[in-house]
Amino acid sequence: MRIKTLVIIILIMAGTLTLCTCATKDASTNSNLQDQAKSTASPSSAGTNSPASNIPASSPLPARKVYTFKTYTNTTYNCSINYPDVWSTSESEHSFNFIGPEPDLGSVGVVYRATAECQSLDSQFIDNFIVLQKARHQGFILLDNQQSKGLWDWYLDYSIVDKIEGVDFTDMTYRYKYYFKNTISYNYVIMAMGYRSIYDTYPFEEMLASFKLLRPLDIK
Repeated sequence: MRIKTLVIIILIMAGTLTLCTCATKDASTNSNLQDQAKSTASPSSAGTNSPASNIPASSPLPARKVYTFKTYTNTTYNCSINYPDVWSTSESEHSFNFIGPEPDLGSVGVVYRATAECQSLDSQFIDNFIVLQKARHQGFILLDNQQSKGLWDWYLDYSIVDKIEGVDFTDMTYRYKYYFKNTISYNYVIMAMGYRSIYDTYPFEEMLASFKLLRPLDIK
C-alpha cells in the first residue's frame, strides 16, 4: 500500500514540475507568486527562527545499507544513473523513477523536458516552484535554496508532513531534495525523497553522483 502511495506522490510531483516549468503565466500571477515566495523562501523573514531550527532532534540513525547497483540508461534523453538492484523502476511520459523496498521505501525520480518547452531556470522559477509546493503540502519547511556549481545549476531542500490531494494515510514527515540542470537539449530535475528521520541512510548520494549526460557537450 505504501509503495502504491509513493508512486502516486512521484507522479504528482512530476506533474507539478511539468506545470511549473511549462505553464504560461500572466504577469500579475507571476508577481503574486514572487511576493508569496519571498516570504516563504527567505530565511531572514523568520527572524531568529530559521527553518532548520524548527526540526526536532532525531534518534540515532540506523547503519547505512550496502547496495549493488545497476545502471539505467536513456539514450533519447541523453542521461544515465545508477540505482540499487533491489529497487523497482517505473517510467512515465516525462520521468523515470526508482523506488526502494519497504519498510524504508525512499525514491529517486528524474524528470526531463525539452529545453525549448521550459522556462529559464532562475530565482523566479524557483520561487514559483516553492510556492506551488507550499500550497500542495502540509507542514512545509524550507531547509536550503541555492544556486550550485558543477553538474547541477540549482539545489532545493525541504521537508513536509505529507498528505496530498486526498491521499489518505497516516501523516509521515518526508524530506525532499531537488537538483536542477539546464542543458541545450533538455532540462533535468532529480528528486530524492525519503523519511526525514532516516534520510541520510538512503543511497541518494551514490545515485546522484552517478548521474551522467551521455553527450557532455550538450551542457550550456
